Amino acid sequence: MALIECPECGGKVSDKAPMCIHCGYPLQQSRETEMPQIQYCPYCGKQNSIESTFCGYCGRSFIKGEESHEVILKEDTSSDDTDLMSFKKELDLPEDSVKLQQAQLLQQKKMLEEQKRQYDAQAKCPKCGSSSLSGGKQGFGVGKAVAGAVFLGGVGLLAGGIGANKTVVTCLNCGYKFKL
Repeated sequence: MALIECPECGGKVSDKAPMCIHCGYPLQQSRETEMPQIQYCPYCGKQNSIESTFCGYCGRSFIKGEESHEVILKEDTSSDDTDLMSFKKELDLPEDSVKLQQAQLLQQKKMLEEQKRQYDAQAKCPKCGSSSLSGGKQGFGVGKAVAGAVFLGGVGLLAGGIGANKTVVTCLNCGYKFKL
């Protein structure tokens, strides 16, 4: 049994007493008017008046077909987070759904890593970074053959064939030519 203070005279009275023993003020009615009854929205968890049929925050109806939502009554409107947290846990996703989402996320990460590996392995232009490339073989160099013939005679003609088997790549974006 706890002692409470009478709102009328300030005297100490038992919390179980129906009225103040000092002034006769009715305490039961006073407690009922002091404790507004509230309900929590089953969708967003915000507090609403017990008379409300729609949530004042998210706008959803508390009355939905034949389903009945449990109304949570609270006597003390102080910031008691335990009731709200237990209500939130009921609304949270089931563990199976969370595990499924984690597995999907892991699979997406693996696919992203594979795509990055493929992109890094792809040939790109060293000048502009484009992957639009065209390749071809380098042919017999007439200039090399003439220079080789002038300096070395007939054997110098073979200098035109040096590097003829190398691949020359041309960037289709910027026109830059390079050898692989």
